[in-house]
Amino acid sequence: TDYSDGVTDGQKTSQEKESEKEKDQDKDKESDKDKESEKEPEKEPENPNEPGKTELTEKIAAAKDSIDFENATIDENAMVSKAILIKNLNLNGKQLTLEASGIELENVQNAVIVVDEKVGEGDVTLTNCSIAKLEIYGGGANSIHINKSNIASVEVKKDNVRLALEEASKIEAVLVEAANTKI
Repeated sequence: TDYSDGVTDGQKTSQEKESEKEKDQDKDKESDKDKESEKEPEKEPENPNEPGKTELTEKIAAAKDSIDFENATIDENAMVSKAILIKNLNLNGKQLTLEASGIELENVQNAVIVVDEKVGEGDVTLTNCSIAKLEIYGGGANSIHINKSNIASVEVKKDNVRLALEEASKIEAVLVEAANTKI
């Protein structure tokens, strides 16, 4: 190519050639950045019922007697279908459905806990938990134990359930829609 002053490619000074190399390198770097920004991480589905959204349920099911989440925040709904101790978990407002007797929750935070009818006449224990809501559809005469925990609201929807508040536990509101509930 010709320059306006009449100098051709073969006549470029070494300084001009150096400047063009730097421009080419800058373009290569920008191209690499564009390629990296195109590689967005795959997002998990928003709906907890979609495939790929059962990771927490699977982790709990795979554990033997207990599982410690080491204060992790996991933003998905989950189910617990066996007797197990679950420790140190923040559910960020999501729902944890308990479907078996003998489940213990320790230091579970920011959750909606549902005691499913599958618990039958069995027991569930919450220790050092701070949860938004506890819905009770299962449990028996000696069943729901709340130790050193704070619960914003409790809804009892099963007959003949005993809700035992122990060691400075607090419940802000209780709605009982069942017969023979003992608190």
